[in-house]
Amino acid sequence: MLKGQIGSRVGFMHSRTSFVPSATLLSHWRPSSDDDGNDTDTITDLVGGNHAILDAAYDDAAAWQADALRGGVRRVDCDGVNRIQANTDVSNLVGLYEDSFTTTIWLRAPSDFSTNDGVMWGHRWTDNGWRIWGKNVSSKLRMTSFWLKDGTNTFSTVVGLDMADLETWVHLAIIWNLRQEKVDIYVNGTLWDTQDITGVLPFVASGVPTWGRYSHNTNSPSKVGWDSARIYRGELGVKQIVELADYRYE
Repeated sequence: MLKGQIGSRVGFMHSRTSFVPSATLLSHWRPSSDDDGNDTDTITDLVGGNHAILDAAYDDAAAWQADALRGGVRRVDCDGVNRIQANTDVSNLVGLYEDSFTTTIWLRAPSDFSTNDGVMWGHRWTDNGWRIWGKNVSSKLRMTSFWLKDGTNTFSTVVGLDMADLETWVHLAIIWNLRQEKVDIYVNGTLWDTQDITGVLPFVASGVPTWGRYSHNTNSPSKVGWDSARIYRGELGVKQIVELADYRYE
């Protein structure tokens, strides 16, 4: 186990052909305008990069990919280096939030990660949405808050989870069970916490929500590296989350 990580699961680099995901992992959300998983680099309904805080130099790297191996599962593959956000029109997300769903992502904070840098893996538009917020605390990538708002209800907490040392990849999985009104948070394949979201309805905003990273420092994009972000319709089981936490594609 690497110092600063939770649990015993550590992500390794494997070739794309070394791992065939289970049937559950092939369950996916695919909007009608998707390219049906033909492995193109960019698709019209999910494009990235026009957030106001982003420099133009980072604006051209976003590529939401429909990965054929994973049956068209939504996947952002930025190879852990591109400092961008991926945006999509909310009309393409209709139906995703009417039931439970799962989001997963690999994160890595560089050595120059500061308290003004953060990562938002989720959705935000004006005052609506949710985010997972991470900052550098004692040379760790720490989850410092879990934020969700629908214009009326607000849920926020300082959770204080040291997810990983700087320069270390960590796998984060979040299961949204909208029927039971709870959120399960997994780090490196291990359940870390369950949050009650009773009465809080996510994703009611209109406009263009943001999926990806967000920086509280408006002078520069977030420095957190991210890779292989995915959105699954439905709830992944523990076995499937462990599978994803064991493998990070090159």
